[in-house]
Amino acid sequence: MALLGDFPGGFRKIKVVAKPRSVKCSVKQRDLACWITSLDKGDSTSVGIRAWAGSRRGTATVGFGVLATKDPDATLGALKKKVRLSIKARTRIL
Repeated sequence: MALLGDFPGGFRKIKVVAKPRSVKCSVKQRDLACWITSLDKGDSTSVGIRAWAGSRRGTATVGFGVLATKDPDATLGALKKKVRLSIKARTRIL
């Protein structure tokens, strides 16, 4: 299963602060990519992400997307093209 996040330019830094051993994450600039292995039907997992917003006021919206695959040889690079970032998270910067 792949978890992808796209943070807008108003964020200065993104860091994965909490995750189980079965989750591999990478952050490049403002893009988050996590590969979740060993997740069976009915299981759940949590990934903690901390993001530092810049000094620009307003509302920042982050898009997240999840995609499940049965292919054990799949790569995140190939799956990125298929994921729709449909889960939105908003925060107000005062």
